[in-house]
Amino acid sequence: MAQTSLGAAASLRRPWVYLIFDYLKSEGFKKSKKGVQSAIKSLPTTVSQVYQKIFSKSKDQPIVRRVLAVLLAAGRALTVLELNIATEIQGTTQSWEDLDLEKEEDFKSRLRSWCGLFISVYDGKVYFLHQIAREFLLADVSPSTSVPQKVRWEHSIAMHHAHKILAEYCLHYISFYSPLKRLGTNNTWLPGARYFGTESFFHYSRKFWMIHFREAELNTSKDAVLFKLGLKVSNPESLCFPGLTGMHASYYSYDVIPEHHLTIVSSFGHDEIVQMLLDKGANANAQGGKYYGNALHAASFIGHERVVELLFNAGANVNDRVNDLGESSSSALRRASRHGYERIVDMLLNASALYPESSDNDSVKSSDGETPWELLP
Repeated sequence: MAQTSLGAAASLRRPWVYLIFDYLKSEGFKKSKKGVQSAIKSLPTTVSQVYQKIFSKSKDQPIVRRVLAVLLAAGRALTVLELNIATEIQGTTQSWEDLDLEKEEDFKSRLRSWCGLFISVYDGKVYFLHQIAREFLLADVSPSTSVPQKVRWEHSIAMHHAHKILAEYCLHYISFYSPLKRLGTNNTWLPGARYFGTESFFHYSRKFWMIHFREAELNTSKDAVLFKLGLKVSNPESLCFPGLTGMHASYYSYDVIPEHHLTIVSSFGHDEIVQMLLDKGANANAQGGKYYGNALHAASFIGHERVVELLFNAGANVNDRVNDLGESSSSALRRASRHGYERIVDMLLNASALYPESSDNDSVKSSDGETPWELLP
């Protein structure tokens, strides 16, 4: 009867069986053939009802929502320890040592009590049991639209909101970093830092925070705290900034970070932070750093169209040439061309046409005499 009610969906069979036995153990019913049949009829008959039943048992629904949001937005599967760390980070947490972490097995037990068979733990990593679980949670709403309060679980978490939650956890965790947390000339971690999962969630945070920050589609007025954190961790003068250098070096195969704050956030593609720095008087043509040279070169090289626009509006010189990457001389146009960013190539060519007095033939041709379109892959 139960299997028929669910359309014999194999992916739901396990949670369905779990619910049957859980219900029969916890609910009073007449112990007879008809009594059992009556009890079974009261069980959920749709996918939504199955999942609603799983979560309705939880007494810690706020933290359950945070856990599910983190799992939805995560750039890779998180370990039990990483998920434990993420859900322990609060606005009042000031350091790694402030985290009140449980033993892994204890947290895993609570995780299962919160989410039931909605999630699975395999080889120390946490996954949704199946794709249907993700689809059940995701809400298809724009950043300007809120999920209706009457929605309990089904379609209750917007992806941009999930990214916002994880961006906040990542930024807080990075902000705890200080060079003083390390010992010795070989840059080894303190035992306490290792205990707090620094080598796992910290590496995750510094690699993925930029993605979560962008995908969160933040509002500068409503999300001021997150923007403040973003400014802090990307500022080369902050104590936590050295913690980012390893990620940026390995991610882009470089070993040096640009020196200017505006250049750094331009390479990250965070247009809101770029605009905030420009509003504070940052020089759009400031030179410095080994690999990008300036903000326009960074944005053109990585392919951040909106940042290129903002820099143009702030007076960035499209024909500025920088010695970098071992090249005798390079332009933003050549960088964009070599990496196939056609839209940025168009923008740079149009800007060159608007300011011909600062242009020269070499700005639109490579050292081999190639045009930007010939340089495109």
